[in-house]
Amino acid sequence: MARRFGVKCGNPLVYRDNTLLIPRFDRIPVAGKLIRLGLETLCSVAMISGFGRRGDHLEFCRAIAAVATDPQTEIYEYLKREILNCALRNVDNHGRNTALIKLDDNRIELSPLYDFAPMFLDPDGIARASLWPSGAETTIGRPNWHSVVELLADLVDPAETKRFLGRQAPDVQALPEVMKECGVELSVIEGVAARCAEVSADLTRL
Repeated sequence: MARRFGVKCGNPLVYRDNTLLIPRFDRIPVAGKLIRLGLETLCSVAMISGFGRRGDHLEFCRAIAAVATDPQTEIYEYLKREILNCALRNVDNHGRNTALIKLDDNRIELSPLYDFAPMFLDPDGIARASLWPSGAETTIGRPNWHSVVELLADLVDPAETKRFLGRQAPDVQALPEVMKECGVELSVIEGVAARCAEVSADLTRL
């Protein structure tokens, strides 16, 4: 489903021994040898240590801009993942669940998606781990996208960012149907359908 939404994904998932596995994307076998790609979480890149501190999306975007080969492309990829997290109520969006990868040609970009799930289903009631600062997210899980554009104005062009975000609205609206086509359980779809409609409407108003 994330792949259909246009988020960067690795090789297809593997289901084995009652476990859903993401094939490693930081190892490349070449001529009998194994090339190990550098992989670093956003928390590490942003020099955030320890656990329990609420993440700051602006801080993470600044960290991406500081090291990525193509900052705009990677910030937009990050925004796309953030939209998906909001629409599908994945509250476990902390900076260790996103990483930057150094490819074998020395390009640095966001790694393929990992550790992504509808965590609103967790019985312990996980709080949303990362938020937008400066009043840009007064309603948890529904950022004010106009404010997000303004916050990112020194990193990416505001007009282009606004157009980029607005273009995501139809795909967000279609997510429940895409989830059905991808075989997602009905209980999950029912749990996110209203939020998908809200996030789509928010993006449409840009």
